[in-house]
This record gives sequence, structure tokens and C-alpha cells, in this order.
Amino acid sequence: MTRKPGEGQSKAARDLLAVTTQLLSEQYRAKQSRGLNSGVFSAERKKAARESELELRRQLIFSAGIDVAKIEEDQAHDRLALREHVKRQAREAMAAAAEISKRHVVATAERATRLQGLTQFGVQATNYNLLKVAASIDTSFPGNFKIAPTRKALENVARLKLEMSGGGPFVGPNDVLVNWHFSYVPPRTGLLNVVSSLLVNGFVMMQTDPLFPDFNFVSSTAASVGAKILVFQPHQAVGGVPVQDSSNYFSVLYDDILTHGLEILGQNRAYSFDSQQTLVYNNQFVVIAGLPLDIVIQADLYVGEYGGFTLLDFESSSDYGLNVPFVLAALT
Repeated sequence: MTRKPGEGQSKAARDLLAVTTQLLSEQYRAKQSRGLNSGVFSAERKKAARESELELRRQLIFSAGIDVAKIEEDQAHDRLALREHVKRQAREAMAAAAEISKRHVVATAERATRLQGLTQFGVQATNYNLLKVAASIDTSFPGNFKIAPTRKALENVARLKLEMSGGGPFVGPNDVLVNWHFSYVPPRTGLLNVVSSLLVNGFVMMQTDPLFPDFNFVSSTAASVGAKILVFQPHQAVGGVPVQDSSNYFSVLYDDILTHGLEILGQNRAYSFDSQQTLVYNNQFVVIAGLPLDIVIQADLYVGEYGGFTLLDFESSSDYGLNVPFVLAALT
């Protein structure tokens, strides 16, 4: 059964969820604002300079008697052929997505069974709690979720698509954060460690398009997916300001293409993206008994290009998605 955000939580846990969601949103907006104005200004300058340079080169090459129209016609024909190739790759990735999803389900069920066993040993030095349903799933950029996230045992799935083309981003920033919130109330004061997993099933496509021969111009595309664990607990003395800590960043994917201008046809890469990344927080976070914690698994998705196209697709197939199936809270 799919749950509504905050369902089954205490008021204190719901209040903490609201505070941490707002805090993460503010941190993201601050990060974006630091680079947004200069980034937009720089991109506009580069675009204007590039268009001016291309026109000048066209005029020079035309005056030398070279058939510019023929070069551009060949490039247009190649783009059509490339588009058909990418469509075939995308269809093959979707066909494979169902099998990838089945493997993820089997692997997750086995791992959950083993972790569940840790919680059934009775009194021991470490208390283990296996959290299988996220309290909430949100994203840093409104509108990313065309399909509402799923939240049920071992299936906390977010589906979204990011793409960038033609010297500027899709409608929004070029990186997006997705947050899975898991609520946990420690039964005693102690030191907290966390184990989780990020399952990825989707499609990646990257293409450089130099547009015109140029010794100096480099067309580039890049895509990355990373993740980390954050923990929050209310401050005992200061309301609305939770104590927090985070794990190191785990790189799940990084890929890029650099193409020099003389490679007129550019380069292309398109493939199915299947990953099962274990995430670990072992900073020994001090927790206070009875106060709720918000354990957040955060995925960072990035697409970038200059003279090209980049796509991260976790939406186009019903089997695609980003899933955080569980969080294991270990209290010593």
C-alpha cells in the first residue's frame, strides 16, 4: 500500500521532517544562487561569441570557394542517422529495464532478509532497526516528478528525467537533488551509524555536436549521479535548528565526452544504466533517546553540455527509477 507523506508519524517526527525539508531546500537554493547569475551571464556571452565566430568562419570559408552548404547538409544527414541510432539504443534499454528491475527486487529482498535477522537477536550491544518505507520523497526543483514517487516496503521509487541541450539547461538548474526521508526514534541515547542502498535503473545519452570545423572549439557533455546520507535530530535547546551530520559523497556514475572542432560529426554515447550502490554513514552520530531522527538519503543528479546534448532518463519506462529500498539504523 502506498503511503501519504508523514503518515503514521508522531507530531515531533512530522515537525522534524518539515524543518529538514525546508533546510535542505534553503541550502540548495543558496548553492544555486552562488553560481546562477554568473553562470547565466557567462553562458550568454559564450553563445553570442560563438555565433559571431561561426558566422565569420562561414564567410571566410565561403570566400575561399568551399561549399559551406554541402558541409552543413552532410552534418544534418548525420544527425538524422544518429537520432535513429539513439532511438534504437533507447528501445533496447527499455526492453532490458524489466529484467534489471527483477534483479534489483531479488537482490534487495535477500539483503533485507539478512539485515532483518540482525534485529531479531534480542538484547545485544547494538540495536538494529530496519526502515523499509520512506516518510517522504522530495526534489530540490519543483516539477521534476511528473510521476508521483512510490512509497511502500522496499519500494521507495522516484522517477524523473533531466536533459540539457544547445548551450543551456532544460527548464531549471543543471543539477537536481532527490531526498528520501526515513523517520527513526532511538530507544536510548547512543551512537548512530546507517547503512542504505541506492538502486538505479535508467538510460543515459550523450552527444557532442561541434557544428563547424574549428581548431580551438571543444564540444563537451557530462552526466553524473552521486549520493550521500544525512542525519538530523532536533536540538534540545534551540527550536527549529536541528543537529545534523552527513556521510562522504558516493559516486555512482560519472561520464563525459570531449570533442575537438575538427571532428565534424561529433561523438555519441547511449546506454542502459544499472547500478546497486551501498551507502554507509559511520560517523558515530550522538543521538538522544526519544527524540525523532530524520535520516535522509540524497541523490545528486547532474547534466551538463557545451555544444551538445545530455540526458539522464529515469522516467520513460515503468521499470525505470531511483529506489532507496531501506535504511538500517544501528545504535550502539
